[in-house]
Amino acid sequence: MLFLIYINDIDDNILSKVLKFADDTKLISAVATAQDIVTNDLHNLASWSEDWMMLFNTDKCHVLHLGRDNSRAKYCLFGK
Repeated sequence: MLFLIYINDIDDNILSKVLKFADDTKLISAVATAQDIVTNDLHNLASWSEDWMMLFNTDKCHVLHLGRDNSRAKYCLFGK
């Protein structure tokens, strides 16, 4: 229960949908043209994790691209 209260504000400054379950966090967003929303949200997640000293394991982070006309944009979290 304490852990859930601890991460309750993780999505305060996030425009994309955030799914939280135990130690798993998913950021979901439809991107029509540019990756601005997702890039901004990733920056906000990184800032939150540094503030609370709960860093994401970037080795386990993955991007799932869906759609035919997907630009397969590159995303960065903590420089990776």
